[in-house]
Amino acid sequence: MIADEYSDIANKEQLSINVRWIDDKMEPHEDFLGFYEIPNIKAETIDKALKDALIRSQLSIRDLRGQCYDGASNMLRKTSGVARRIQEIQPKAFDTHCHCHSLSLSIKDSTKNCPLLNTAMSTSKEIVTLIKFSPKREKILGGVKSNVECDEVDNNASPGLATFSETRWTVRAGCFNGIFLNYKELQETWAEVLAEGGLQSEVRARIIGMQAQMITFEYFFANRLGYLLFSHTDNLSRALQSTRICATEGHRLAKQTVTVLKKIRNNSSFDDFWQTVLRKKNSITDIGNKHNN
Repeated sequence: MIADEYSDIANKEQLSINVRWIDDKMEPHEDFLGFYEIPNIKAETIDKALKDALIRSQLSIRDLRGQCYDGASNMLRKTSGVARRIQEIQPKAFDTHCHCHSLSLSIKDSTKNCPLLNTAMSTSKEIVTLIKFSPKREKILGGVKSNVECDEVDNNASPGLATFSETRWTVRAGCFNGIFLNYKELQETWAEVLAEGGLQSEVRARIIGMQAQMITFEYFFANRLGYLLFSHTDNLSRALQSTRICATEGHRLAKQTVTVLKKIRNNSSFDDFWQTVLRKKNSITDIGNKHNN
């Protein structure tokens, strides 16, 4: 059984419930049972909702062999968490901290002491917010994109801008690359929006700030660094979410990702990365002159 709670757009608590099961041929499957609106996120409330979902689906808790939740105390507290309450009925229902959530927490912890990446993530979120939450600016960007031919296209990435999640640290490579693939178009969009006028002073200041950030070498470098690092962890996260992956394969992929990241942590790899960043910078914009001087 896999479950997670969150607040929806109406600020109501929703509990999503999935079951993972094995057929007679030992093939794994996953099914989504549905969303449950719950009044609170107390352990006893979630426990009742999970048991109710199993009963309604005609599934016996006696057949339960695993529980997967995030690491919140209401879910995995050893004495009174949801997992413990389930195990009082079925002790064989082994509990585990969701591997994808553990990955997200480890990435957050690993990057929290890197000011360069933290600043770039804040800037990237602001760039996407200024475009995505304004139909007018999004339309202007679309018009600019139709008239400007990109010098470099990554066929593996979406040409649009990806939303920057506050909590999910394994969906950030797409955001970084979306900005990179639209770098010139975004700069032209800022210029066109500012030239039109009529903006509120607060919004105008934010756009000027993003315009200034995007012409710095530091942001461009951090954008490419973020994409390099997060692309590996994002791929791992997608693999771990596969409905057919087993625990052994997930462990192997995690170790493989760590090995790859360690291999690029040396002077030779950095020199190659640095030269690549310089080439891409020169193909997109004239930023970096101040840095090189």
